[in-house]
Amino acid sequence: DLTWIGETPPAEYLPLFLRNLDNPVEIWGHAFRNQLSDRARHLLFTLTTMPMESLMADVEHSFTAFHNSQCARFGIAHSAADFKTALKELDGTFVSTRRAQESVLVRFQNPSIRDFMQNVLLGGELLPEVIESLVFFEQAEWFAETLADEKPQVSLKELARHASEIVDALQRRVAATSC
Repeated sequence: DLTWIGETPPAEYLPLFLRNLDNPVEIWGHAFRNQLSDRARHLLFTLTTMPMESLMADVEHSFTAFHNSQCARFGIAHSAADFKTALKELDGTFVSTRRAQESVLVRFQNPSIRDFMQNVLLGGELLPEVIESLVFFEQAEWFAETLADEKPQVSLKELARHASEIVDALQRRVAATSC
């Protein structure tokens, strides 16, 4: 596919492929930046802060808070169907869903996608906006745990700049419902 390999000579395909396996940013970055709608990207940012597998209703609640704030901020048209549309766009590629008794659970399709999204978010992209729109205590807790991680996956420089907002989010969410 020319959108992935561009002008890479055939002899370089295998090294390019292997480099991409070692770097989830390369694998998922193109699709994230060029092939997804705003609502789908908003869902991925939301899911990054959620537990590994979350109830669909909780993900939708969190998504709605973040998505509506972004749509208002940037004048993006949105509708009540945006969550379902985003989930449908991502299901089977970036995320997966499964039924567990009476509930539907949502998670990243594989760990490399979560790693990619953590790198994007903790690298600063929409970081203050995500922190501001947190709904559940566990979301704020994820940031606090990441900030306190002894062996972080990414540089914590950007996240550390937002430590006070994370503490504020934790305090606002102490009495919030749990996901």
